[in-house]
Amino acid sequence: ITGTLDEIYSQYWSFYTMYTLADIKFSVDTTDEYYMGECLFFSENAPVLDQKMDEMFSALSRSPMAARLDRDYFGSSYLSAYSGETQYDGEYVSLLQRESELVYEYEAVISDPVIELDGETVYYLDYIDSGITNSEYTAATQAYYEKYAHDAGEIYIELVKTRQAIAERLGYSSYSDYAYASYGRDYSAREASEDIDTVADALIPVYSQLLEEGGFALYYQFGSLSEEENAAA
Repeated sequence: ITGTLDEIYSQYWSFYTMYTLADIKFSVDTTDEYYMGECLFFSENAPVLDQKMDEMFSALSRSPMAARLDRDYFGSSYLSAYSGETQYDGEYVSLLQRESELVYEYEAVISDPVIELDGETVYYLDYIDSGITNSEYTAATQAYYEKYAHDAGEIYIELVKTRQAIAERLGYSSYSDYAYASYGRDYSAREASEDIDTVADALIPVYSQLLEEGGFALYYQFGSLSEEENAAA
């Protein structure tokens, strides 16, 4: 049985390795339809694979071999965690599949945005990082939101609803609580928010002072210069 488990784990991690490679390829070029399709294939089947793994562990936890497998193979009473009711029913798998699909749809919309400015097509992210003026930045950002906000917003709203349904399905009051628990963090979303507030209280006065004294204007002025130009200035 341990040889069979070794082979199952080998196939399992091979699947997720290929999933990761496809995700990296898609992240490099979100217009690549081939790797978009690959990512959608893996994201659709990953919850099904995890469901089957969960069913296998549940079956092993009820077998006469459970104690021996925990002692000699899994360790630390691993199988005891699967002795109860499984969370991987059809509804939960469908929610995970929809979540992954929405994530890739959202990334495809926002990752490489192109806008029209003065009759020219420009890449938004490159353009706003090219030393433009405040008015040019405002015009570019407005063009970006006019083109992408509706589609991205619709996907994001559905993603929030889907993730909330996942959290509630697992007994959490919010997705953030579920996510923090699934990441194994030893602090809560509320504690993280309190830390952010503490940082904001310390930095906002400094930021406001920089605005009043023109510090950011100096930053952008000298930040766009070469080393030689900065030295001369």
